[in-house]
Amino acid sequence: NQYSFLDVGTGSGCIGLSVLLEEPSANGVLLDISLDALNIAKQNAKLLGVKNTRVDFVVSGATDYRPKGQFDFILANPPYIAKNDVSVSLSTIEQEPHLALYSEDQGLRDIKEWMTYYEKFMSKKSFMIFEIGCGQGAKTKAFANNLNVFSRSTIVMDEYGKDRFFIGEK
Repeated sequence: NQYSFLDVGTGSGCIGLSVLLEEPSANGVLLDISLDALNIAKQNAKLLGVKNTRVDFVVSGATDYRPKGQFDFILANPPYIAKNDVSVSLSTIEQEPHLALYSEDQGLRDIKEWMTYYEKFMSKKSFMIFEIGCGQGAKTKAFANNLNVFSRSTIVMDEYGKDRFFIGEK
């Protein structure tokens, strides 16, 4: 049973490529604003043996992308760190581009913007899975519920009991 997914803000492609490796029936679009990041994702796909017939690499801003169809899964790792958050580790700041980390509105602007934009590209029975910051679960879930798109929404905690993922089921 074939399905399609979109990985928004793919970076090096680790999430999207992992899906392709684990699910032979999946086809994916890996999207990032950075051509350099996508070139790394392409190299990683080649190293991992992911066939290029199963994946498209697209350079685009998250809300500039105009998909031709709908997706069964929309995966995203949006920028979600509040601009004034001082708890971010130095290694994260040094290894990740500023654009990929920080977002306005207490770190929620991109989560809200991407969720609103991409809900119309979800197939009839589909999932939206976003990585979120610790402490953003309640606000993310409330925002998602106000969209009236999801039949169920869940916040998944990490091993430390901190909010880590939003899962919306359509």
